[in-house]
Amino acid sequence: MFATLDELDGGGDVNVSGVEAGWLVMESGEDGSSTGRALSRLHEDLLTLDPSGRDGADLWQ
Repeated sequence: MFATLDELDGGGDVNVSGVEAGWLVMESGEDGSSTGRALSRLHEDLLTLDPSGRDGADLWQ
């Protein structure tokens, strides 16, 4: 999950050359219409939910 959110937060695939497109995660209302607010730093939010209190530090070990 962390890797997926980190990739989304990056805004595009840095491994693809010559592609100028990217992506952005946007918030939507209950009716599906955009609120105009972008969601960012999702991978960091996930780390704060680590019940061990180590902010995902064990992911790198």
